[in-house]
Amino acid sequence: MSENAEAPLSQIGVDGIALRADEQAFLVEECEALLEEIPAGASRTTYEALSDAVAGGSVPHEQTDTLQRMLEVGLESGRIRSVYGAHSEMAAARLYFRLPRGRALKGSVEAANEALAVLRDHPLTEASIQVRGPGSYLLQIDTGNRRVTLSLSRSGVSIENVEAVV
Repeated sequence: MSENAEAPLSQIGVDGIALRADEQAFLVEECEALLEEIPAGASRTTYEALSDAVAGGSVPHEQTDTLQRMLEVGLESGRIRSVYGAHSEMAAARLYFRLPRGRALKGSVEAANEALAVLRDHPLTEASIQVRGPGSYLLQIDTGNRRVTLSLSRSGVSIENVEAVV
């Protein structure tokens, strides 16, 4: 196991993503539980390969999509916390944010926070949320002379509009 597992994905070795001991511990069990449910076929082969990689302490880049899917389902459903506890949930989230989709999600939130900074020190006059579709929302915050509109969805936050109102 690498002691430098917190490094950004671009700084992690070409051999794959090294797992910390706390990440590996619950992932080994989760892979085993998942394999008990998956029938023979292509999906099972994919998860068997992931299980072998996890047991070895490092997940190759070509298996990160499978790992991301497993973490997303486990985190969103609350399974990781309910089965393995809060510490494993924190380890899973930390690992997820080292993977490509997690890093993109984190980046979208950072960009949204930068956009919201234009509202600092301006009194709020209006805020509203609109439904765009299942799991997709539009958040508009208005201070009278500044307005920020953000799109919120399962895949992250995106900036729709930042404007100064004259």
